[in-house]
Amino acid sequence: MLGLGMLTASILFFMLAGELPYAEYLPAVGFAAGALLALLTCEKYVLRIEYNHQDDTGVQWLTIAKSGKKTDKVLFDQHVAQLKRLLVS
Repeated sequence: MLGLGMLTASILFFMLAGELPYAEYLPAVGFAAGALLALLTCEKYVLRIEYNHQDDTGVQWLTIAKSGKKTDKVLFDQHVAQLKRLLVS
């Protein structure tokens, strides 16, 4: 979120500095817009699996799917329950 905000602020600062009236406020507006865009487009729900490599790498978490929708969270929970049933039996 901060990275996207800083990116938009720096682009506005370098491209528009001094050319427009109130140009000194554009980086702040760009930062707020970029941070808000990052917040609105982020994925809240992630389906990950734990994978134990055979070499010396060890245990790692692999991302299988990402989403920001509530309906996908329910679907992710169903997949987790199904995988747990398969691993236990």
